[in-house]
Amino acid sequence: MLRHPIACCLILALWGCNQSTAPSAQSAGAGSSSDLSLSDETSSSNETEKSGETTSEKEAAPAKKAASAKETSAPKEGPISVEAALQQLDDANGKKELLSAAESLEQALEADPENADGLVMMAQLSQFLGVKKLSPESPEAEFHKSAKYLRRAIKAKPDLADHPEFRAFAAAALYRDAATYAREKKLAQSLASLREAVEFGFTDLDRIDKDKQFADIRSSPELAEFKEEAEVKIKELVLKEVSRLLEKNEPFDFDFDLKDIGGNKLSKADLAGHVLIVDIWGTWCGPCRMEIPHFVALSKEYREKGLRIVGLNEESGDDDEEKIQTVKEFVEEEGVDYPCALITESVMRQVPDFEGFPTTLFLDRTGQVRLKVVGVHDMLFLEAAVQALLGEEPGVRSH
Repeated sequence: MLRHPIACCLILALWGCNQSTAPSAQSAGAGSSSDLSLSDETSSSNETEKSGETTSEKEAAPAKKAASAKETSAPKEGPISVEAALQQLDDANGKKELLSAAESLEQALEADPENADGLVMMAQLSQFLGVKKLSPESPEAEFHKSAKYLRRAIKAKPDLADHPEFRAFAAAALYRDAATYAREKKLAQSLASLREAVEFGFTDLDRIDKDKQFADIRSSPELAEFKEEAEVKIKELVLKEVSRLLEKNEPFDFDFDLKDIGGNKLSKADLAGHVLIVDIWGTWCGPCRMEIPHFVALSKEYREKGLRIVGLNEESGDDDEEKIQTVKEFVEEEGVDYPCALITESVMRQVPDFEGFPTTLFLDRTGQVRLKVVGVHDMLFLEAAVQALLGEEPGVRSH
């Protein structure tokens, strides 16, 4: 989607590594400004030694790099291009260079206002500068700026809205824009940004009641009306997304025949005829633990209607007994009422393109894997997927 690797670096710095968490359930975190550096002195030295350069070449390298950066950041004629500004951003090391690159990118976008790469980057960069309070401007100004560039990016390239990564970033950025407007007591602007956030996947309306930035507008009838409308809209959007994912799903074979942590047989064959959720997780995984209460609630609500849930654990430990004990303690503490077992390599290999934990598989009554999702998902999404599969007639796949 984006051509420059720093886009991914900024997202990771803002939202956390290996995270598929819905932005509505997370506040943005960030690493240090050095997270933006593509190399450090040690790695640069190692790479130099591996390349076979002489000592004199090593000494000359910083000067060459400085000269190259100077040429990139200061073209001889005309304003800097977006491409050159993005390269300057890629090369930025430290706060001063980062801010200089941000200024260059803004100037470049004045001359090339519909450059989607540059607009998305500027939206992400403004978020980063605001979260880390690195900018000479206030964090509030950076958050508003981020939303402005985000809207411009969507206008310049509408199909950005189809990319899950962009949607997650947009939902979080627009919510922060709304919260900032709320703090500024600008009700109309806050509501407008909240509506946009919902369109991009923001679902955690309860967060508005907890976020202190909404304190001054929380009692307004307009906000109450928005929340009522948003509840309906969010359900519609989630159902639409689940239907889309079910439709585009590419089925794959998946089977298991294991012993659960109590020593009892646990196999897919014994669960035939049920809608089945297989949660591939670990007690060490924060997002995995966040999702467990949802599965417990689903098990209680839909078990009599034909739902079964199985947890397959990837755990660390010296031996299986230690791993099993770890899972047993967690299960007892959290009130997990469905079976869990240690996953084997042969079972794990059945999941194509395994990306991370948690990975959740939804199987229909015929045993087909109808949906694979990665990362923590809120109750609304999980319940919509369960209801869709339970609503199908046995042996009949809906379209």
